[in-house]
Amino acid sequence: MSPWDRPLLHVGAMPFPSYQGTQALVRAMLEAEAAAGWGSHLLTYGTQGYPYAAPFPVHRCVDWPRQTSLRSGPSARKLWVDVQLIGQVQRWVQRLRPTALIAHHVEAAVAALVAAGDVPVVFVAHTDLAEELPFYGPVGSGPLLRVLGALADRGLCGRAQACAAVSPLLAARLSRVQQRVHYLAPPLPLPRGAVPCQTVARERLGLPRGAAVLLYAGNLDRYQGVELLLEVVARVRAECPDVLLYLATGSDPRGVQAAAQRFGVGAQLRFGGLRGETERALVHAAADLVLVPRRAAGGVPIKLLDGLARGRPVVATRTACAGLPLDAVCAVADGETAVAVAAAVMVLLRSPTQRCRLAHAGPQYIARAHSEQQYLSSIQEVVELAGA
Repeated sequence: MSPWDRPLLHVGAMPFPSYQGTQALVRAMLEAEAAAGWGSHLLTYGTQGYPYAAPFPVHRCVDWPRQTSLRSGPSARKLWVDVQLIGQVQRWVQRLRPTALIAHHVEAAVAALVAAGDVPVVFVAHTDLAEELPFYGPVGSGPLLRVLGALADRGLCGRAQACAAVSPLLAARLSRVQQRVHYLAPPLPLPRGAVPCQTVARERLGLPRGAAVLLYAGNLDRYQGVELLLEVVARVRAECPDVLLYLATGSDPRGVQAAAQRFGVGAQLRFGGLRGETERALVHAAADLVLVPRRAAGGVPIKLLDGLARGRPVVATRTACAGLPLDAVCAVADGETAVAVAAAVMVLLRSPTQRCRLAHAGPQYIARAHSEQQYLSSIQEVVELAGA
């Protein structure tokens, strides 16, 4: 049962649901609250990436002008929807009189702070805007966008009644800005159901049985650092000629394909979709290793947690780990370079014993550190600190 008489109202300025990491985390949070009987609501954009029978009430802005892209990041098209969102926050605050507004990421926090009235606002940061925003701007705009991002982070942390962040690194960074920011461990239920064996998964995906398959599962935006993996493949191929990089993504692959030609690894790339649990389970089952690079520090990559939960050995950069204590459960590269990541990949490809150890350690870590109960305790503490 809910600890409060009135529900929480989550606000997300995003298409929902979709397969992006932030949306996946918001969905997991609300599903955990629904399972606990909290009666929480979600207010979000009208755009949906896939059909979803939510176990919680979902309220939507009008999907006009219609958004045809689910891509993350700022856009002129989203501005009108964000203006709508302010009015919708005001409307649902009056109807629900919620215990608190849980505002996910920047645009939602702005809308909540403008329209909340006397309802406390909890700002949940999903990324370090100062770090990520420069990757969305034109060449040469990085320094200005970094400053603007830092000002937004500082202003939102200063105005919200309480702040939380989805990674320890982000919580520590934002705590230096204004006030204490609490780490909110996102819940991640372990996958259920039968998982195909690697041989069957590769047959379904058209992958060679004996290849060393490296998986990247996620969007191809620049802040992800996917180009680093192309150089990694070029280096690994020198010692392991049958290596393949499988990119499971809903993003436009043309930029990565062009970059792969420059690195001389076009023949080593394979592309596939990531639409739903069936495809997600299949591509992970086919992989020997999951690779998680990251150029922008701050938010936690859901692809990293997902790889661990599925029992796949993960190779990640320190930036991608986002302050999580993962040294014992995945291979953390000794540096942020392709040389370091390739070295970590080769260690695991040569050691079935080490791969097996990490495959067992990942789900155990997720069950311990990202349980629904852990999340519920954390969000309850933050809401109460907001004065609810």
